[in-house]
Amino acid sequence: MRSDFSLSIGYAGVIAAITCAATICSSLLSGRLVAWIGIGRLIFLSCLLTASALIAYSMTSSFYMLLMITLPLGFGGGAIDAAVNNYVSIHYRSGHLNMLHGFWGVGAMTGPLVVAYNLGNGHGWQISYLTLGLFQAIIAMALLFKIKAWSSSSISTHDADALTHDKSQSRSGAANPYKGNRDALKLQGVPAQMLASFSYCALEITMGLWISSFLVMLFDLTIANAAFWVAIFYMGITGGRFLSGFIADYFDGLVLARIGIMILCCGLGAIILNKNLSLIQIGIVLTGLGCAPIFPAILKQTPLRFGQDYSQTIMGLSMASAYFSITITPLLIGWIASQTTLTILPQILVFFGAVLLVSMESLNKTKPSS
Repeated sequence: MRSDFSLSIGYAGVIAAITCAATICSSLLSGRLVAWIGIGRLIFLSCLLTASALIAYSMTSSFYMLLMITLPLGFGGGAIDAAVNNYVSIHYRSGHLNMLHGFWGVGAMTGPLVVAYNLGNGHGWQISYLTLGLFQAIIAMALLFKIKAWSSSSISTHDADALTHDKSQSRSGAANPYKGNRDALKLQGVPAQMLASFSYCALEITMGLWISSFLVMLFDLTIANAAFWVAIFYMGITGGRFLSGFIADYFDGLVLARIGIMILCCGLGAIILNKNLSLIQIGIVLTGLGCAPIFPAILKQTPLRFGQDYSQTIMGLSMASAYFSITITPLLIGWIASQTTLTILPQILVFFGAVLLVSMESLNKTKPSS
């Protein structure tokens, strides 16, 4: 893409920034949008918006047009993320939400594989975007025929007792009264949930972007070998979420999150000891496995902690915090590394882990909504 548009690689950051800004905005508006058009229509339109943007990507020949197309891509991604997470948290069991996040990992791996396959066979990047856009369009059409199903699902029996005050409304498909972001921020526990979302994503994105450079610098690994351990980290998250999907219903959500935190602490401990390569590699595996159940557990508890009326808005705030973290953390770590050295990466990871632990324990003190 860079060579086709005759631009420096730095312009990729402009596209990423616009995408994240649009995603954050749509996440913050998700509560209002669900109240306005309903969950089924929002998910369909969001999926259609992202499909159209991906297909338009494959057809554009102007960088400035590419920037304009990036806006609907971000808007669609943020709204559907917040809406689907809230819907599954209310209507399905913990295992289903972990599976949902596990399939996010499958999708995150599939996209680059599609691009790699097309480029490896001599096709341009346009074919890759067209392929992904058409696949997304097929999903959008499937959602169109199932719009009514989104409003007719009943709340999972696993969480029925905790949501009895909202049960009849959810089964009828009636929209909950819209609660604005300002109202939601006044609730006890909401800032802690936003901080937990921010710190978790900061930890995950820092591991994903910088651990390979850390391994190359300290242990003189080849780039391919270091990249392999990044893949192992993400495989740990994806595999751990599928495993959590099978066992989540046998554990209280808080217990599963704390198990994840304990495994994460063991992984970070192995990394910060920094004694030998094998110990750090074990730490990478444990960190991935520990990360797996944490974010789904934070989101799953949202309707139980704050009530169904507030949950969509708070879910949007949580996802906005997550996307803001994904946007700002790489810039922050890059600046810190330029001022010092990347040898402090383990300390940075431990700092994010400590903030995550404190914020989650603060969040766990929030009494469930009655």
